[in-house]
Amino acid sequence: MMKIDPGTSLLATLLFFACWPLVNAAAESPAAVPRGAIVDRHVTARLDQLDVQPAALTSDTEFLRRLSLTTIGQLPTPNQIREFVADPHVDKRGRMIDALLQHDLHSALWATRFCEWTGNDFETLAAGDDVKLALAQLWHRWFRERVAANTPYDQIVRAVVTADSRNDIPLDDWIDKEIAGIQALRAGNPPSGVDRESLELFYQRTDIQDAYPVRELAERVSSSFLGVRLNCARCHDHPFDRWSQDDYQSFVRFFDQVRHGQSPELRRALSERLANRRKLRARGESPGPPIPRITEVYVAERIDQSELPRPLDGARDFKVTADARASLMDWMAATDNPFFAKNLVNRAWAHYFGRGLVEPLDGLTSHLDDATYPELLDELAREFVVSGCDIRWLERELLNSAAWQRSSVTSKTSGGDPQNLARAEIRLPPAEVVVDMWHDATGVERQFGDPLFRGFTAIEIGPNRLPDSPWDAFLDQFGRPERSVTCDCGQKRRPSIRQVLTLMCDPKRLADLSSGHVARWLSDDWDDEQILDEMFLQTLSRWPTAKERQAALDMLQSGPRRQAYEDILWALVNTTEFITIH
Repeated sequence: MMKIDPGTSLLATLLFFACWPLVNAAAESPAAVPRGAIVDRHVTARLDQLDVQPAALTSDTEFLRRLSLTTIGQLPTPNQIREFVADPHVDKRGRMIDALLQHDLHSALWATRFCEWTGNDFETLAAGDDVKLALAQLWHRWFRERVAANTPYDQIVRAVVTADSRNDIPLDDWIDKEIAGIQALRAGNPPSGVDRESLELFYQRTDIQDAYPVRELAERVSSSFLGVRLNCARCHDHPFDRWSQDDYQSFVRFFDQVRHGQSPELRRALSERLANRRKLRARGESPGPPIPRITEVYVAERIDQSELPRPLDGARDFKVTADARASLMDWMAATDNPFFAKNLVNRAWAHYFGRGLVEPLDGLTSHLDDATYPELLDELAREFVVSGCDIRWLERELLNSAAWQRSSVTSKTSGGDPQNLARAEIRLPPAEVVVDMWHDATGVERQFGDPLFRGFTAIEIGPNRLPDSPWDAFLDQFGRPERSVTCDCGQKRRPSIRQVLTLMCDPKRLADLSSGHVARWLSDDWDDEQILDEMFLQTLSRWPTAKERQAALDMLQSGPRRQAYEDILWALVNTTEFITIH
């Protein structure tokens, strides 16, 4: 394990790296003009109006790093960087965008975002402790498989909002299937989400008082899928928005038929099975394996017809179906819905650009007047609907734009504020991505505690708690969202002193530096120039500058070679350039 001795002459060299500003490599290679026509038309018009000259496009190395971190949550490998920089194709950026949008980990990263939006929360999931991790992983897998198949966004949301357990499967067949699924979960083998038509796990939860959280479910759907924060109207008319208590209660009624437990029909069927088991046992025959406790998400009949739900646009002639959620979803997915498409566009924009066109993300009504580029949001939402709610169409439109591909380096012409998109935002990655970046940079084996996650990257893990993993506290330190919160206020991705101290001083993280890549490079008998190139490419996704290379070579002459490499790696992973998307 490396040891930092402030009394040695190495300290100045270490600080040389740790305090080095972001390297502006925008002039490394020319780039083709991107294809994001909608985005660039609006942004160019605004910048021309403001007489602001935008920053140059990123270099190829910066582009690949930013693209890889935001689409698949991983650092590019040194070989991928070399191949991309050497690629002479005029549209190599567009081709790389297409390739990473098809990458297996792209759907995993989206699944993690969906788990945050839908509240895949270990604490409130209504299940036994022996299957909670597996069910939370199934939740993630359900979304991952649908994003991988490029399922239209409105269909994904419909399968969440209108979910029930049986999906019209005959009751006895469903019971047999459920028993097999529970047995698989207890064995640590969560079934595939492909054969689950809907995500009933969304409704399989309790609140902190063990009551069924109808109001919380309504608030989550409104916030996550409509971009409207209703929470403040629960107890009084919203102080900063147009929503009244009446609006709130009316929206909640879309979900007050949902139950999680045993429907009368299921209870009768299970009673018959138990009676048959008793008869077999009385005859001396084996009744087979025990029947586990089975519950379902189902929709009860609406008794009170006097106060029916209505959507947030206040339509009084709204027709409510037997399952009110179906009529709600029809309204949400309508082409003229004022919230649904805008919300997804705004959330995708925030993911790729660092902040939404509207902030907070569930402030589409309360903060719409403060939106940057409101006309751009409108046009992207319209075209997203025209595309068939194709998430990848939206991603290509954003990623191929010059606005997204600009350098983050501030200049006199581009200004210091990225809000007008004259330059890119410098920001922290999501917590799970930081964990994967650390593993990519150091080369240590990924270990997340439970055998269920063996071989996983952090972005492939569904649960928001890892009880037996040392990475659980690390994820919290780097801003893992609070999934129990039903509004966007659970997002907390901000830099902190604790983060800095963890990377610099945590004994577990320091121990990582002495194994992994450093051990392999030295055992392979690489020369110093090769190792330095590989180390910089593996951490900062670029080659060292002449000044950096000389400082590192000087360090290698001043002490034991292995210790020097550990010190250099420590310095690199503690730079702003390493820990940010830029």
